[in-house]
Amino acid sequence: MVNAVQAAQLAIDGLAIEKAHRDRLKGALKSIGSGTASEGLAYLADEGWFDKKSVKIWKKIRNKSAHAADFNRLQEHDEIQEIFTGVFTCLHIFYRLLVVLAGFRGVVHDFSAVDFPVRYIDARPKRSQRIHGRAGAW
Repeated sequence: MVNAVQAAQLAIDGLAIEKAHRDRLKGALKSIGSGTASEGLAYLADEGWFDKKSVKIWKKIRNKSAHAADFNRLQEHDEIQEIFTGVFTCLHIFYRLLVVLAGFRGVVHDFSAVDFPVRYIDARPKRSQRIHGRAGAW
Protein backbone atom coordinates (compact mmCIF):
# COMPACT_ATOMS: atom_id res chain seq x y z
CA MET A 1 0.00 0.00 0.00
CA VAL A 2 2.80 2.42 0.90
CA ASN A 3 4.46 1.93 -2.51
CA ALA A 4 1.15 2.55 -4.32
CA VAL A 5 0.57 5.76 -2.38
CA GLN A 6 4.10 6.96 -3.12
CA ALA A 7 3.67 6.16 -6.83
CA ALA A 8 0.37 8.05 -6.93
CA GLN A 9 1.95 11.05 -5.19
CA LEU A 10 4.72 11.12 -7.81
CA ALA A 11 2.11 10.95 -10.57
CA ILE A 12 0.26 13.89 -9.00
CA ASP A 13 3.47 15.95 -9.14
CA GLY A 14 3.26 15.71 -12.95
CA LEU A 15 -0.31 17.00 -13.21
CA ALA A 16 -0.85 20.39 -14.83
CA ILE A 17 -2.90 21.84 -11.98
CA GLU A 18 -2.21 24.45 -9.31
CA LYS A 19 0.34 23.48 -6.68
CA ALA A 20 -2.21 23.94 -3.88
CA HIS A 21 -4.48 21.36 -5.55
CA ARG A 22 -1.58 18.94 -6.04
CA ASP A 23 -0.59 19.34 -2.38
CA ARG A 24 -4.15 18.68 -1.25
CA LEU A 25 -4.42 15.55 -3.39
CA LYS A 26 -1.09 14.28 -2.06
CA GLY A 27 -2.20 14.96 1.51
CA ALA A 28 -5.43 13.03 0.97
CA LEU A 29 -3.47 10.07 -0.40
CA LYS A 30 -1.05 10.19 2.51
CA SER A 31 -3.88 9.79 5.01
CA ILE A 32 -5.19 6.64 3.27
CA GLY A 33 -2.57 4.45 4.90
CA SER A 34 -3.13 5.77 8.41
CA GLY A 35 -6.12 5.56 10.72
CA THR A 36 -8.42 8.44 11.44
CA ALA A 37 -9.29 9.99 14.79
CA SER A 38 -12.81 8.64 14.37
CA GLU A 39 -11.52 5.09 13.85
CA GLY A 40 -9.23 5.43 16.87
CA LEU A 41 -12.05 6.63 19.11
CA ALA A 42 -14.34 3.84 17.85
CA TYR A 43 -11.64 1.29 18.69
CA LEU A 44 -11.20 2.71 22.20
CA ALA A 45 -14.97 2.68 22.73
CA ASP A 46 -15.09 -0.97 21.60
CA GLU A 47 -12.42 -1.71 24.19
CA GLY A 48 -14.51 -0.07 26.92
CA TRP A 49 -12.61 3.18 27.48
CA PHE A 50 -15.82 5.19 27.04
CA ASP A 51 -19.36 4.85 25.71
CA LYS A 52 -19.81 4.21 21.96
CA LYS A 53 -22.53 6.86 21.93
CA SER A 54 -19.84 9.40 22.86
CA VAL A 55 -18.02 8.69 19.60
CA LYS A 56 -21.18 9.39 17.57
CA ILE A 57 -21.65 12.66 19.42
CA TRP A 58 -17.96 13.53 18.90
CA LYS A 59 -18.33 12.97 15.15
CA LYS A 60 -21.37 15.22 15.00
CA ILE A 61 -19.70 18.01 17.00
CA ARG A 62 -16.41 17.62 15.13
CA ASN A 63 -18.10 17.89 11.74
CA LYS A 64 -20.14 20.93 12.76
CA SER A 65 -17.04 22.63 14.15
CA ALA A 66 -14.76 21.72 11.25
CA HIS A 67 -17.23 23.06 8.70
CA ALA A 68 -18.26 26.19 10.64
CA ALA A 69 -21.83 25.00 11.12
CA ASP A 70 -21.97 25.30 14.90
CA PHE A 71 -24.52 28.07 15.32
CA ASN A 72 -26.78 30.24 13.27
CA ARG A 73 -29.45 32.81 14.11
CA LEU A 74 -32.32 30.50 13.20
CA GLN A 75 -31.51 27.72 15.65
CA GLU A 76 -33.85 26.99 18.50
CA HIS A 77 -32.69 26.82 22.11
CA ASP A 78 -32.90 22.99 22.09
CA GLU A 79 -30.60 22.76 19.08
CA ILE A 80 -28.04 25.03 20.72
CA GLN A 81 -28.29 23.08 23.98
CA GLU A 82 -27.67 19.84 22.07
CA ILE A 83 -24.45 21.31 20.68
CA PHE A 84 -23.29 22.39 24.15
CA THR A 85 -24.12 18.95 25.54
CA GLY A 86 -22.08 17.45 22.71
CA VAL A 87 -19.15 19.71 23.56
CA PHE A 88 -19.25 18.41 27.13
CA THR A 89 -19.28 14.84 25.77
CA CYS A 90 -16.13 15.70 23.80
CA LEU A 91 -14.64 17.13 26.97
CA HIS A 92 -15.41 13.83 28.73
CA ILE A 93 -13.56 11.90 26.01
CA PHE A 94 -10.61 14.28 26.35
CA TYR A 95 -10.52 13.90 30.14
CA ARG A 96 -10.80 10.12 29.83
CA LEU A 97 -7.84 10.03 27.43
CA LEU A 98 -5.80 12.18 29.85
CA VAL A 99 -6.64 9.80 32.69
CA VAL A 100 -5.51 6.86 30.59
CA LEU A 101 -2.25 8.55 29.59
CA ALA A 102 -1.52 9.51 33.18
CA GLY A 103 -2.48 6.09 34.54
CA PHE A 104 -4.60 7.83 37.17
CA ARG A 105 -6.97 6.14 39.61
CA GLY A 106 -8.78 8.16 42.22
CA VAL A 107 -11.49 10.67 43.01
CA VAL A 108 -12.02 13.77 40.86
CA HIS A 109 -14.64 16.38 40.06
CA ASP A 110 -16.09 15.47 36.66
CA PHE A 111 -16.21 18.85 34.92
CA SER A 112 -17.73 17.23 31.82
CA ALA A 113 -20.97 16.37 33.67
CA VAL A 114 -23.86 18.47 34.93
CA ASP A 115 -23.27 19.81 38.47
CA PHE A 116 -19.61 18.59 38.35
CA PRO A 117 -20.11 15.43 40.44
CA VAL A 118 -17.30 13.79 42.38
CA ARG A 119 -16.46 10.44 40.82
CA TYR A 120 -13.99 7.62 41.21
CA ILE A 121 -12.07 7.13 37.98
CA ASP A 122 -9.77 4.38 36.86
CA ALA A 123 -7.28 4.44 34.01
CA ARG A 124 -8.23 0.91 33.00
CA PRO A 125 -11.04 0.44 30.47
CA LYS A 126 -14.44 -0.68 31.78
CA ARG A 127 -13.94 -4.04 30.08
CA SER A 128 -10.70 -4.56 32.04
CA GLN A 129 -12.36 -3.42 35.26
CA ARG A 130 -15.08 -6.03 34.80
CA ILE A 131 -12.46 -8.69 34.20
CA HIS A 132 -10.72 -7.68 37.43
CA GLY A 133 -14.02 -7.63 39.35
CA ARG A 134 -14.32 -3.85 39.71
CA ALA A 135 -16.66 -1.73 37.66
CA GLY A 136 -15.74 1.95 37.58
CA ALA A 137 -18.34 4.70 37.79
CA TRP A 138 -16.61 6.76 35.15
